[in-house]
Amino acid sequence: MKATSKISLIFVLLFSATLTFGQCESYRQKAEAYFAQKNYDDAKRQYMNYKECKPNAAGIDEKIDECDRLQKDAANNNSGVNYNSGSGTNITTTQTTAQTPPPNHTKTTIGVGAFSGYKSDQVKNNVTSAFVGDGRFIVTQVQNSGYGNNQQNSSDVDYIISGTSECIQSERTQYLNLPATKYSSAMNTPYTTPEVVNVAITFTNAKTGEIVANTTYNLNKINRISSDIFPVKFTINNVDGGTIGIVNITGGTYFVGDVFNVYEENSNGGNSFLGKLKIGKTNNDCKITDRKKEINNRFKAGAKLIATK
Repeated sequence: MKATSKISLIFVLLFSATLTFGQCESYRQKAEAYFAQKNYDDAKRQYMNYKECKPNAAGIDEKIDECDRLQKDAANNNSGVNYNSGSGTNITTTQTTAQTPPPNHTKTTIGVGAFSGYKSDQVKNNVTSAFVGDGRFIVTQVQNSGYGNNQQNSSDVDYIISGTSECIQSERTQYLNLPATKYSSAMNTPYTTPEVVNVAITFTNAKTGEIVANTTYNLNKINRISSDIFPVKFTINNVDGGTIGIVNITGGTYFVGDVFNVYEENSNGGNSFLGKLKIGKTNNDCKITDRKKEINNRFKAGAKLIATK
């Protein structure tokens, strides 16, 4: 009788542990589903439930912080145009982000793997931010990422970014001209040019090991990586003489001064080149830089126009 009671107790404990584990995982799955839908408020709530259920789970605090940051970004984007520093002006508008979800677009999961060299933590953070800020991508962390069969925790990752960074210190000294004052003469004050960190990035297909891109960026301009590797696509919603209006349908990053090709999208699925446009300070004041007459005529005729790089 006592033996039977002990066995029953073991089964009860096992069932309780299994139930708890299943409940914890359901919190995590719900959080990831909400995150993929850009519902960061509910995602944060489910991540917090998961953390309470599994206090020692790795990476959950970072996910909660990321939800907070993305909520703030979304609020800023909904208030109008957001200008960021970099190699150009980064444009994100209410119309081109959360308000206009891309049709049939499956989000790509980017794994940010190992970086070595100078300021590796700063490099990894900048690379992560470059993709988190792009509405098309979900960013995760990959431990001990490498090439071939040395990839870990990457079963749900489409691409892995890894690389090295190198500090290049400028040798020339520059001078700041200070005018004369009541108490001092004019003088040239020497100062050292700030350091430059170059980041050699390898972009690898996580499933096949194929290297998709292998290029070098300056750390301050690394926010261009997402638009360079994954193209941005616009539909044209207005053409008025030399001015053209665009709607971003892929949610990607682009910059003032970027040049895109304009095409007519044909009913058979093909595209016919029409001309070029240059990104303006807003989506409504882009400039036609090539073959203005053809673009105006086809838009007035009711043709569906798109723009890509």
